[in-house]
Amino acid sequence: MFMQALKQNMLVEERSWLLSYPIAVVTSLAALLVSLVLSPLLPQSSLVLFLTAVVVSSWYGSRNVGMLATLLCSLASAYFFLAPIYSLAVATVNGFLELSLFVAVSLLISGLSAARQSTESRLRQSEERFRSAISDAPIPIMLHAEDGQVVQINRTWTELTGYTPVDIPTISAWTQKAYGESQELVRADIDRLYSLDARIAEGEYTITTRSGETRIWDFYSAPLGNLPDGRRLVITTAIDITERKGAEIELQEGTNLLQAVIEGTTDAVFVKDLQRRYKFINATTAQIFGRAKEEIIGCDDTELLPFDLATALRDVDQRIMTTGRGEIVEEKVRSDGSIHIYLSTKDPYRDAVGNVIGLIGVARDITERKQTEEALSRSLQRLAALQQIDRAILRAESTEEIAHAALLRMHRVLPYVEAVVALFNFETGNAQILAGTIDSVSKGESVELEQLIPTFVSRESGGIRYVEDIATLEERPLLIERQLVEGKPSFLAVPLVVEGDLIGELSLFANQTAAFNPEHQQIAIRSCKPASSGDSAGSTTRTTAKLRCRTRTASSRANGCAERIQCRYASFYLLSFP
Repeated sequence: MFMQALKQNMLVEERSWLLSYPIAVVTSLAALLVSLVLSPLLPQSSLVLFLTAVVVSSWYGSRNVGMLATLLCSLASAYFFLAPIYSLAVATVNGFLELSLFVAVSLLISGLSAARQSTESRLRQSEERFRSAISDAPIPIMLHAEDGQVVQINRTWTELTGYTPVDIPTISAWTQKAYGESQELVRADIDRLYSLDARIAEGEYTITTRSGETRIWDFYSAPLGNLPDGRRLVITTAIDITERKGAEIELQEGTNLLQAVIEGTTDAVFVKDLQRRYKFINATTAQIFGRAKEEIIGCDDTELLPFDLATALRDVDQRIMTTGRGEIVEEKVRSDGSIHIYLSTKDPYRDAVGNVIGLIGVARDITERKQTEEALSRSLQRLAALQQIDRAILRAESTEEIAHAALLRMHRVLPYVEAVVALFNFETGNAQILAGTIDSVSKGESVELEQLIPTFVSRESGGIRYVEDIATLEERPLLIERQLVEGKPSFLAVPLVVEGDLIGELSLFANQTAAFNPEHQQIAIRSCKPASSGDSAGSTTRTTAKLRCRTRTASSRANGCAERIQCRYASFYLLSFP
């Protein structure tokens, strides 16, 4: 558009240049005629008239037109008014000086006129460029005066709003159409613009287009000085940010959704920088550390965890950030006063160009799952041990061998270092060691009951006795006391009961205090009870048949059959280990 306007101006100037030369001829002839008429009355009038012709030619023409008028007038003055008359020669000094002065003044007038025309031309071009810049600008632009007149709006303004200069000749018309009920407030904001002395960012406004569509514009205004009539002029530009605002809203909604997911998950989500300091954490991560988010952000693991746990985390993090490859690892973290196991998925955190600038992690607490897996593993180990020992028991030929096999089986799943199976004879006050060893007393030997069990234990007792630390007992039998001296402070005794009578006891000793947890105690108790119909049914049936056979054989062989049956009862109980 600007180039087209420039070409049009050049064509107009070319036509004006062609038409201006006749002006020089006409004005020069007119000045000559008038001078000839007035010369009898005013002999010196020719110089003034010829200067007038030069001024008019220079004003309406170019420098060259003025110079042409100067040449024509000089020739006419020399031919008709300077001696010798009717000759182009100048014979007198006064005539020569007069003609030279005329030429000098004429050239000066032509030069000044040319300078004026050049200045006016540049000014017109500048105005055209300014108008073209406003008209063709890619952003909406409005020029408006302080009396409310809309001096100009550009094409972009019209294209985006649908309003032409005819539709909005004044600010009042614009605010009424674009702002509706809010027009008074907006008009008050616009009125303050005319007192500006610097550019101002007005902010975001919602406008209504001619089609009824709403758009969001970000307005900026600046003063342009005064119009020729004294009115202050302001230029207002706008940036249509409708699409950007929509994208921002969508981005914010997506961010809010992501934030809700991150904060709502029970997994720990975190981001670390290259120095392994926490840059972002969710609520679950803060809960794990037992601190507020503000206290954790900016800290590394050495400030939050014991040194050994923090070192393990540091090594993994450094490896991931160095290699640039993600990993899935199991990590330990102290939380709520205990060690928890987390399955962590860690990946390098990269910037826009792919450089590693940190680490992103998601960790899930799998402590319960690991405990379940460990319990299942122990159950599988017990089952395998049962299958192996059952075969050994079926090959056994004596009750002592059966008891010994049972102790061997339990040793694989219970943390004891010494065990003994003893049968009690409350009438004689003795205890026979059926299997195991206690204080160098092994199977087949007897000890006094008072050396093995406290005095409060009677033949009707049926409960287990678990002592986390033997040193805390007020009454410690001799053999129990010796276990403490030998460095076995933890003690678990499970009764062997037949038809309500205590016939013996399984005693287990560990080399650390509180060695037997509830699971261990349950295993020991089940080991000393007859199997139910669902527990190892096949092996129990086979073992029961074998014991019955042995019982009948023992009954027919010797008078001490009751004692042998008692042994077999004890062995049978031990064989019920699940």
